[in-house]
Amino acid sequence: MERSLYAAIEEIRHKKRVSLYLLYGNEDLFAAKWLAEELKRSLQQETGDSGIETARFPFSSDHWEACLTTAYQGDLFSSHQIVMCTGFELVTSQVKAKSAESALAEEVIQLFRDPPASPVVFHSSAEKLDERKKLTKQFLADNRSVVIALHKFRHDEWKRIVMEWAGDQLTLSEWQIEQLELRCAGSLSMLRQEMDKLSLFAGIRKQLADDDFMKVTVDAATGDLFAVIRSVMAKKPALAYEQYKKLDQKDSFFAFLALLARQYRLVLRIHVEPNIPDQAFAKILGVHPYGVKVARDQARVVSFAEAEAMLQRMNTLEFMIKSGQMQEKSAVEWFFLKMLQNS
Repeated sequence: MERSLYAAIEEIRHKKRVSLYLLYGNEDLFAAKWLAEELKRSLQQETGDSGIETARFPFSSDHWEACLTTAYQGDLFSSHQIVMCTGFELVTSQVKAKSAESALAEEVIQLFRDPPASPVVFHSSAEKLDERKKLTKQFLADNRSVVIALHKFRHDEWKRIVMEWAGDQLTLSEWQIEQLELRCAGSLSMLRQEMDKLSLFAGIRKQLADDDFMKVTVDAATGDLFAVIRSVMAKKPALAYEQYKKLDQKDSFFAFLALLARQYRLVLRIHVEPNIPDQAFAKILGVHPYGVKVARDQARVVSFAEAEAMLQRMNTLEFMIKSGQMQEKSAVEWFFLKMLQNS
């Protein structure tokens, strides 16, 4: 049976779990992790076993015995384990029918005849399955398995995922949801990252104007403004400059300065009041708890004095640009040059 990822997850939530899952279409590790988490939650509810985790194995003859042992017997701490086999290319044309691969494929087929107690997830990076292969046919035809095309999302499914992840932290318009679908290019890993950033930027307002939305989110074909900020905060000016040059936004430097200043102010507050819990801090500052967590990690790298000096430098730079004393291109080069000199 073939399903989209979201359809498979909905089935798991309604206790329609199967023994074997085959993922293909891209290498979106977040998608595989999400499926494994839903399987784990379902299995925990069914068995009452709270020690269930996901065991990952690169798919090969060297690891197959350990994979089977884990699937059928669990480990020392739990009688059930979700098993994730990565690099599963036996169902694609990438792997020719050599004797070793053929024997391993037959061993996989044995799982259909004697399904393990815990689900096994096979993950292939190929965009297309080779439907001529016996193993592929087995996965597609057997009701003990589900085949999931990671690159196939219906618009209504994408919308439901966005709304589910937004929860009560974020309110998005229909247009913004459509833009996320276009800009993330079907990548759930990118969507998760963008949702976190939008929640952080929106804060207690829970929504963003379309202009702000476009500044914050990343087009898969262009650079990532937040990646630049992360590199600056990590004191990697050379990397930050290379990332910045890939940006494709008309007012990217002002957006960059505003978001970077926001992050340095959070770091300053954390240095001043380090013992306030993240949730309480988020409520006081009107930001998302995720933003506080990120800033707390950055405060371990950036001192109070460094954050204060950077804010002063950015204020001066913004004034010089807006007053016509410096062109934006020169300001960008000056900003990163100063960072390199101080690193």
